[in-house]
Amino acid sequence: MRIVRFDKERVGLLEDGNVCDISEAFFNQREAWPEVHFIRAIDRWEETLPLLESVRKSGTYKPIGKCRLLVPVLNPTKIVAAPVNYIAHKEEMLVDYTVENAGFFLKSPTSIVGPEDTIRLPFSDRRQDPEVELAAIIGQRAQKIRAKDALEHIFAYTIAIDVTVRGKEDRPYRKSFDTFTPIGPWLVTPDEIGDPQNLRLRLFVNGELRQDAHTSDMVFGVAELIERASWAFPLLPGDVLMTGTPEGVSQVYPGDRIKVEIEKIGSFSIPVENAD
Repeated sequence: MRIVRFDKERVGLLEDGNVCDISEAFFNQREAWPEVHFIRAIDRWEETLPLLESVRKSGTYKPIGKCRLLVPVLNPTKIVAAPVNYIAHKEEMLVDYTVENAGFFLKSPTSIVGPEDTIRLPFSDRRQDPEVELAAIIGQRAQKIRAKDALEHIFAYTIAIDVTVRGKEDRPYRKSFDTFTPIGPWLVTPDEIGDPQNLRLRLFVNGELRQDAHTSDMVFGVAELIERASWAFPLLPGDVLMTGTPEGVSQVYPGDRIKVEIEKIGSFSIPVENAD
């Protein structure tokens, strides 16, 4: 199942290049900010799914090319990120640690933008890099979970870009600027992914291949990351787990265009501009 948020806060299923509008299964028009209806639907998936199937039977369809794709998940409580989770990335960054001894860091959820938005660089005199990552969206509360049970707590997978300002400040500052976490293009449920450690991921800048790796190269796989993170703090429905980036990290500039793709999920392309 591929779940799309599109146009004016609509929710749909992507099927054969068309989006079936199933918003009635997710949306509560009386809800005030912050909107939590989408996360609530994920948390109560056993109740949502029958409603979704009912709505689907009478849903209207629209070609995906005529939809404006939005951020695929609304208002997560946190973005959990894994630093240095690929050995080759450790070597290129000239550091002597990996996620095994570095732990995790948190990014601000306000840094999230959708696949048709724009990355806006806040500095003109500092290096700023995009990093492609497989992201897992949590579906069930996970606290002190063992790796063997961890994948059961994933609602879906998607693609994320972790934009980073290089410097001496702590990671949460350098990685949490507005627009620094593009996510998209949609959510893909685990039944369509299979083994998350068997996916190719790539990043291009202006058509030039910069990152090309495989999730089998991770230091800790997705299940191990969930186990370790959930022993530090609970992972809640809708939370975003970013699983680290491979080698090939390089600088981007205003005017560039970044394309990211992950096998079995899809791809999206996003422009880079100066921040206002």
